[in-house]
Amino acid sequence: MKNPLRWADVDLGAISANCARILGHLPQGTRLFAVVKAGGYGHGSVPVAHAALEGGATGLAVATLEEAAQIRGL
Repeated sequence: MKNPLRWADVDLGAISANCARILGHLPQGTRLFAVVKAGGYGHGSVPVAHAALEGGATGLAVATLEEAAQIRGL
């Protein structure tokens, strides 16, 4: 039996809003780092990273140097 096509719709606005909401529950001055690895788990690390930063993430964490190079300078 063949596998059906699979997809996931990623709401970048929700990622941004979730970061902002998390920060709203933390003490002021708390730093939030978004983990953006494995190409955003197939959703594109750059758009996911942008969304997290727009939501107030202080920084980004990755697993490899190659991933760091992809999002460097955001």
